[in-house]
Amino acid sequence: MKRRIICIWIFSLVFPVWAQRQNFKFDNYSTRQGLSDHYITAVFQDSYDWVWVGTGSGIERFDGMVFKRYPLVVSDTLQVNDYLVRDFFQLHQDTLLVGVEDLGLFYYNLYWDRFEPYTTGNKPLVSGGSVKRIARDSALNLWLAGKDGVLKMDARTGEETRLRHLPGHTNSLSDNYVRALAVDAQNRIWIGTKSGLDCYDPGSGNVQRIHDTYSAVKDDILDVYIDKQQRLWVGTSTNGLLYRDSTGSFRRLTQLDAYERSAKVNCIRQDAAGVLWLGTRGGMFAYTPQTGHLQHFFNDPLNAKSLAHNSVVKIFHDNKGDVWVATRAGLSYLSQRKTAFRNYFARQNNTGFLNNAEIYAIWEDDEQQLWLGTESGGINIINRNSGLVRYLTSENTALSNNCIKCIAPIGSQKIIIGALNGGVHIYHRKTGEIQPYQHREGDVHSLSNNTIWDVFTDQTGRVWIGTGNGLDEYLLEEDRFVRHPALDGMVNGVNWVGGDHENDLWVGSETTRVYRPGTGVIREFKEKTRSFFEDSKGRNWLMTSDKGIALYDKYEGAVRYYGKEAGFPSNLTYCMLEDAEGVLWVSTANGLVAFHPETENVMTYYEYDGIQGNQFHYGAAFQSPGGQMYFGGMEGLTTFFPEEVHKQEADPRIYLTDFKVFTQSVPISNQKNATLKRAIGFADEVNVAYK
Repeated sequence: MKRRIICIWIFSLVFPVWAQRQNFKFDNYSTRQGLSDHYITAVFQDSYDWVWVGTGSGIERFDGMVFKRYPLVVSDTLQVNDYLVRDFFQLHQDTLLVGVEDLGLFYYNLYWDRFEPYTTGNKPLVSGGSVKRIARDSALNLWLAGKDGVLKMDARTGEETRLRHLPGHTNSLSDNYVRALAVDAQNRIWIGTKSGLDCYDPGSGNVQRIHDTYSAVKDDILDVYIDKQQRLWVGTSTNGLLYRDSTGSFRRLTQLDAYERSAKVNCIRQDAAGVLWLGTRGGMFAYTPQTGHLQHFFNDPLNAKSLAHNSVVKIFHDNKGDVWVATRAGLSYLSQRKTAFRNYFARQNNTGFLNNAEIYAIWEDDEQQLWLGTESGGINIINRNSGLVRYLTSENTALSNNCIKCIAPIGSQKIIIGALNGGVHIYHRKTGEIQPYQHREGDVHSLSNNTIWDVFTDQTGRVWIGTGNGLDEYLLEEDRFVRHPALDGMVNGVNWVGGDHENDLWVGSETTRVYRPGTGVIREFKEKTRSFFEDSKGRNWLMTSDKGIALYDKYEGAVRYYGKEAGFPSNLTYCMLEDAEGVLWVSTANGLVAFHPETENVMTYYEYDGIQGNQFHYGAAFQSPGGQMYFGGMEGLTTFFPEEVHKQEADPRIYLTDFKVFTQSVPISNQKNATLKRAIGFADEVNVAYK
């Protein structure tokens, strides 16, 4: 017996302006992941939460783990295994319809777990014809579009009526080849034909050829969509996306013109937040009508987590709001957990990306430019308006080397930069000049050591530098350095520096010390640590190298540890930030943790949730005045607004999907003594013989 769980996360997509492209991670499914065909023609989630995938070779059901392929059971003696799926439609709670090319209309018999012809009056409603689109009006009449016009089945009488093209009759369809249907609030049927857009009024029985008045819609119409505001949107083969304005005229969304192959709009859908999702030959777009913002999703051959293919056939939002994308090269899935996190990645010779993925320092200036210290790429400065990245390296500036461990402002016009084995540098923002400072033998006013690990500016504006020898202080007005010998003797020097509200310094490496400038060391603890954080309630936290995070009293020592035994994914922790709700976000060696100190609840986010990678780095954390958080690691930079991250998922439904005896699936049968007379998920009983 196997149990399958569908886990689909709750969300509503609202996209902020985000300059660098391809920040979101898709999960992609193709033949390598079990699909029988890479050409995806339709995708749908039914009332039982199953995700159904239509391909060029048939129907597949996805349970979140595996794909199950279904033949069409045309009759007791005929089964079709290879067929082209066009559309899915939920007719009733227990009735899922599927339109098939050249074979007609079928439905899913959930008790027998198979697809059979949809019949009315003991005969198939459509037999041997093509069903490309399925719709239903407010009177519950069923409408089917195909290569022979539009078929209407009256819900009350069962009577069938067909709309066709009649040569010489303007009160008929423009073309018999129909791909698209939509029903508006007046119960009018908007019909997308190969020769233009039509509108059928069931009350009068008249067909209006819209393209006779508005030439913009005289095209091969690929999709027609009525949004929540009752605006009509039309996807065309060569004329892009059209919409009907308040005067009844049609206008083009000209923003798409900037993108190659976007003139072919295959599908249009709207999410719960009012964002329109467009599937084109040039990728997928998310368009917000209220603001005019347009987000482009496209296939990047160098990014396996980008859209599977640029030819988007269908888009579907499931009942939790996640996005499923049918493309010509597989199925793409975009979940809320991934959209909450945005990432910056590295790529060589491309100013839209970082030049090095490993991030050790993060700072945002007053122009909202991000300054990143990297392992071997110097400083990367991201202009968040343009998305372009500027690089300060030892090759084009006075930086001593490209391994940057720390960045911090000094006042409003200077930035101090620490380089591993390269001393510190003062960057003058007005001129762009970089002034290097290094240890000089015999000069007591120079740095005590060129290995720079951290820079910290305290509440009074004093600048503290953690070096390979100990703690230095930079005197800005005198432009010189002072050594604090009270912190000499720490193994590996001072790796990090922090401060609490009493202006005591916390410094650490192999051990941790609390230091009061002018007085001396208060306490020393044998705690190997990576950073310090004081939360909004005045609690002191240390990120340790082997015990998780530690709640500390500066005089008494450790109060409580929270590591693996408390649900943390790793005992090696690096940095901590606090959000507006008092949740502590902790970067670790194996994921990003949201920790609720009051409830001690731990929620961990991993790479598959959309973060840059599971491995983060020490020193690489920053929070903007607006609450936006940044964490850096081995694979790049992750940023997010905590309120956008859903911390609790809905409980998924649990279904039985198979029943096996000696590893063999038991067939469904109507025989008297059959083990299963219904699909296992809907069976009232299971008859198992025993002796």
